[in-house]
Amino acid sequence: MSSNEGGSSKVSAFSLAEESPSIPSQNEKECLEFKNNILNLLGTNGFKIDDQFIKEHIYNDRDKDLIAYKEDSDFLICCKYRQIRNIGFNDVERVSSVAKNFNSQGVIVTTTGYSKNAKSQAKHLNVILSRQSNIIEKLETHIEKESEKKEMDIIYDILN
Repeated sequence: MSSNEGGSSKVSAFSLAEESPSIPSQNEKECLEFKNNILNLLGTNGFKIDDQFIKEHIYNDRDKDLIAYKEDSDFLICCKYRQIRNIGFNDVERVSSVAKNFNSQGVIVTTTGYSKNAKSQAKHLNVILSRQSNIIEKLETHIEKESEKKEMDIIYDILN
């Protein structure tokens, strides 16, 4: 669970990048700004951010993954800033694999779109695809479905 359970995260992708010895390029700055926008959206909508995960992975992961929690749901969110190219199926496979390692729901949020193969693979691997404009809606829908599934499991157990 998040090390910052009492409130929204104050960690910024920019502040972490500023600690890095190298100067970020314009594209890296845009990537970090995109990730900060996602962090802010999550924080203002009641999601808790795993600050430790961000600190340990931000320099090594070109996709800028983060872990977020709300209610009983854990999400590995891959922030993919792109200026032109759509997200491909290999990105979906990678996120699915990493999410399984962290026992989390895989999510990709991007500034572009998704290839037809990526959409198909995401459905097959149960990875949520979104854009910044609809990420909260998609995550809340997932939380609601998981909650309903748990309720049905409890009712089933009671009846059997």
